[in-house]
Amino acid sequence: MPFTPKNDAEVTMIKIALSYLGNAKCGGFNGNLVSLNEDSNGLPGTALHTWSFTNLPEYGTCCTLQVAKSPEGLTVTKGTKYWVVAFTNKKEATANDGWYLQYNLVKGPMAGNTGSGWQLHNTYVTAFGVFGNKK
Repeated sequence: MPFTPKNDAEVTMIKIALSYLGNAKCGGFNGNLVSLNEDSNGLPGTALHTWSFTNLPEYGTCCTLQVAKSPEGLTVTKGTKYWVVAFTNKKEATANDGWYLQYNLVKGPMAGNTGSGWQLHNTYVTAFGVFGNKK
């Protein structure tokens, strides 16, 4: 999901609404990676930092957010697009996780990559927040 800061800032925290979709029948790894990425021609680019989450709350349980912290802060620039990315790597290849939609079902830009490169879509916006300190 893209975002554009309104001020130069140091990002200290990202909150993201991820959940585990697996169950006794379909299983799958309960974990996900989250990164803060630069923009590359309107799609996610280089990761500035990556966090790992395991033991996500089960789908349908309300309101538990995963919190990615960066006490030293990650610099973002006013008016520049960045991306919050939820993804897997080889360890999480069997992940069966989901990213909740915003409560009001707003539509907007989103990029997805199912293995053949990033594709831009206009779809429902997922729930996340980026927090920090103005520079």
